[in-house]
Amino acid sequence: MSAAEHRESFTQMTLIDDHERENARETRQSAPLIFYVEDDNDTRRVMLMMLKRYGYRVITDPDEESALGRIDNRALSFDLLLLDLGMPPADALAAAGRIREAATLDAQTPAVVIAYKYGAEMDGQDVEDCENCWVTYLEDGEQLERLLGRLLAPARQAA
Repeated sequence: MSAAEHRESFTQMTLIDDHERENARETRQSAPLIFYVEDDNDTRRVMLMMLKRYGYRVITDPDEESALGRIDNRALSFDLLLLDLGMPPADALAAAGRIREAATLDAQTPAVVIAYKYGAEMDGQDVEDCENCWVTYLEDGEQLERLLGRLLAPARQAA
């Protein structure tokens, strides 16, 4: 291959790479946004990678207080609230309600609480507790992926 052919080939690859990067950027910007509140640093880091791998944009905070502070400091709109706070589902659902209310989001914005300490009989279940508020008793990551996909389908269609 001559130097001119090599340059031409490199230029074409660069243009393709630039086009793919631009498409990926557009996809990321139009992807649903999840506000993820998790009090365990290690779990938060792993879930962040997993949620991004599923194709979502993600904002994280370590606790309800930080989440409320973020909302107070600027208008924050998101497509789904995901909480894993190591507390009983009823307390986490109450926290989800306060966060949704502070963000002035209606009940159409789903909230998902990852249950903490539950019996084996609940494994693998997703339970709608109130209007668009879900408690998930995770058996595996695929269960969460399916639930988020179902709840965020309208946000993906609107994008």
